[in-house]
Amino acid sequence: NILAKMKFLAALLLVVASVHSNSLNHYGWTPGKEFVFQYQSQVLNGIPEISQSHWSGIKMNAKVHIQSYNDHTIRFRIAEPEFFTINGENVRLSEETGRVLREQESEVVKVEESLPEEFKRYLREPVLVHMKSGVVESFLVAKAEPTSVTNIKKAILSQIQMDVAGTRRSQIESNHIQLPVSEEGNLSEQVSFFTTMEDSVQGECLTEYTIHKLPQFKINELEEAWRMEELKVKDFNVNKSEAKTVCEGKPYFLITKTKNFEQCKRTPFFQMMTRDSIANTDMSMPNEHMTVMSTTNTFVCGELNEFIVRKVSHKRISENSITGYNTEERSVGPSQVTMSLLKVETISTRFTVPMTTRIVKSLIFEFPLVNGRPAGEPTQEVVQRTEEILGMRPILPMPTLTEAPANVIIDLNKENMPIMHLINEQIKLMARVIYESPES
Repeated sequence: NILAKMKFLAALLLVVASVHSNSLNHYGWTPGKEFVFQYQSQVLNGIPEISQSHWSGIKMNAKVHIQSYNDHTIRFRIAEPEFFTINGENVRLSEETGRVLREQESEVVKVEESLPEEFKRYLREPVLVHMKSGVVESFLVAKAEPTSVTNIKKAILSQIQMDVAGTRRSQIESNHIQLPVSEEGNLSEQVSFFTTMEDSVQGECLTEYTIHKLPQFKINELEEAWRMEELKVKDFNVNKSEAKTVCEGKPYFLITKTKNFEQCKRTPFFQMMTRDSIANTDMSMPNEHMTVMSTTNTFVCGELNEFIVRKVSHKRISENSITGYNTEERSVGPSQVTMSLLKVETISTRFTVPMTTRIVKSLIFEFPLVNGRPAGEPTQEVVQRTEEILGMRPILPMPTLTEAPANVIIDLNKENMPIMHLINEQIKLMARVIYESPES
């Protein structure tokens, strides 16, 4: 009798768990489906006041395959990755979107062929992601995966996560859309405007969501504009895309996410400026010398509790004062990510995750290992004190007064010393010119 009761209890718990699991919405990731996207990202840098067509940077093209499962996990892998270096005086950009056009002079946009095989191998390895209400909770990667590869995967996950149910919202405005909501949110209605603290590769920052239902004429205009854009950029063959057919007859929504970098709990970016006695600007106002804007437009088709991601367009623009003074010439760094749906199909083969993995619980850009070891984490006391003073949580510990600081950006070893010598000579030349002719 005891054994029978235990079997009955186990069966009951299984049924309850199954019912509860099925009652939670999967939002953009219908179980049993594989979504194939064309992924393109680019990071540029230039000084438009000096030259509108002189840019340097890097571009990545790839296909991203995403498989969704009933247990609220997704598995994704990067396929056919291509990297391009951009550097020249005649870089051609799309007038509409700013994307680098594929067909250019070979000296301006070059295919990067010197990447290590190890880097490519880890880049192609599948990732297991745990989702909740459309938000990434954690994911698993190979234990020995390089930090640079993990950061690329974080960048992709940053684009596909969407908290459309507003489960983590901190503010609600009066504009509402009445829609069914999953049990985990405990909400009586879906809102079309709210703010929330959200993780991304750019940090844990206040993120504003706005959701708009698009009229049919706008849908037609967008589909035609996307088709023409891809014909110009030629990142993939638009004739092979089945996305328009998949979304035929469904309502379209535009979900816009805007990040507020002045309200971040954690961020991998840090800027400090120093000045000499001749400066006449107030350096306590950093916004005068650096501005950053980040917006993600995600177009989905279907209802908001079950939809298909049609296209993602993310743009981030940073402007920096070159010298620390308010000059007309500013260094501009536009970066963008575009994800376009190619097709949706039934999962045929489950992606295999690496045997030995590590859990990653944050989408924030991470720094590489120092001497083969993690750079370490600040103590709880330092974290608490920093939050009290600055309102932010530190990512890395402060260097000591007796140890050399860890170089987390680039390793300039002895082989690179000629580079250091050239940098030093250029700095001395700049200092001499400014001292002798400050009006310049």
